[in-house]
Amino acid sequence: ALVAWARRTAEVEAVTQRWYDLLDSQQFSMDRTGKVMLQFHLNYDGTITDMNVVQNTVGDLLGYVCQKAINDPAPFARWPTDMRREIGKNYREITFTFYYY
Repeated sequence: ALVAWARRTAEVEAVTQRWYDLLDSQQFSMDRTGKVMLQFHLNYDGTITDMNVVQNTVGDLLGYVCQKAINDPAPFARWPTDMRREIGKNYREITFTFYYY
């Protein structure tokens, strides 16, 4: 399962689908349980920057899969002008948590 920012968006759906596709396409040892928590900036132009691993209890390979699941579908849609005004800056800091169980 996957938990992400507050509401289901097209970006969340794209990341979720990419994560499942990556897991299905490789022979990963799925006997690992734990989580990977990533924090990054989702910029107004749809790009991803400043990604950091906040927590990883499943190892480097599965952590990399999570990072790839976020980076591969990017860039996402540009924000409308109203959204940029509402947020008050050119990015949102996003925390994405992937759960392996």
